[in-house]
Amino acid sequence: TLGYGAFVQRMNTRQRFTVEQMIPGGGRRGLAVADASAAADAAAAAVESTAARVRAAVLTAAADWLLVHQTQAFLAADLDLAGALESVAHQRYRAGTQTQADVLRLTAEIDLLRADLAEWADRSAPALARLNTLLGRPGDSPPDPALAALKTLPPVPSSADAPENETALAALLARHPKLREREQRIAQAETTREVARRAQRPDFMVGLEFMDNRGPARDELMGMIAVNLPVWRERTTALRREAAAQLRAAEADQAGQRLALASDARQVLAAWRDAERRQQLYAETLVPRARQTVDLVMADYRADRAAFADLITAPRARLAVEQAALITQTDLFSRHAAWEQLAGPFTYPPPAEIPPPSGRKS
Repeated sequence: TLGYGAFVQRMNTRQRFTVEQMIPGGGRRGLAVADASAAADAAAAAVESTAARVRAAVLTAAADWLLVHQTQAFLAADLDLAGALESVAHQRYRAGTQTQADVLRLTAEIDLLRADLAEWADRSAPALARLNTLLGRPGDSPPDPALAALKTLPPVPSSADAPENETALAALLARHPKLREREQRIAQAETTREVARRAQRPDFMVGLEFMDNRGPARDELMGMIAVNLPVWRERTTALRREAAAQLRAAEADQAGQRLALASDARQVLAAWRDAERRQQLYAETLVPRARQTVDLVMADYRADRAAFADLITAPRARLAVEQAALITQTDLFSRHAAWEQLAGPFTYPPPAEIPPPSGRKS
């Protein structure tokens, strides 16, 4: 602390200069360093946890946006097929081999496909706006070229490598930033408890005072030392109780967070494996079978071995199966993104490399 004083009345001393330094007793300065370091590490872990959450949200939003466009492509293809069948139906009606009711049913199916296509087209802008918002971009920004070029979602790793027992799961989740943040909060609480324990130790003040005197009087230099006496025992006792309670709260928070992460991991893992089974069922059985059924019905219809109603219901059933397969694939991708949010890897830039908000200096 630097100080300066000027005497307003005529005295032998015109002015004086002081410099003082407080020296915390009982090693509390080192404890303050440890507390600040733990707080910085806790903040860095909180940044990692937020980054993991945002990453999972971005991946899910991107998958939802791609689902909209994939569904539109399927509907457009079915609409083209229905349009071609409508031309054939009109030709057969004029030739007397097709009833007007069949033509009307096909026309109604085309109208339904157009309505579905318009509905999914309307979903595109909100899905893109949600993705842009998560990326910190204006909602009406065009999609990233790499995302726009995607025709399907990238493959998802198998869940077979995920931990099966509680010990392996706990070891995997121990790296989670939320737990590391809680560990640093506990370290802070332990430091606070130690500071409270040493609160009865005095602090010291050392300093120098220089007095600029008038006339023949010699200038003076005085050394100073002061000691504060922490005599209020009730205050220091309360500080110790408060610090002990904060430590217990931090430990309980860590234990609760560990249990919550384990519970979330079990639920996400079960959902991931269920989506994996359903995706395999659609890819290997249901979708190929539905497509084969349409091909057979088309061939039988050309050979007059299939009813016109089958020509409408078979593509509709195939479209429903393909839509369900797309939704399952999107769900699988999102479940895996949620698993990565819990299990890592956590490879995010340290706080020093994270840019400050727009318009502010770091």
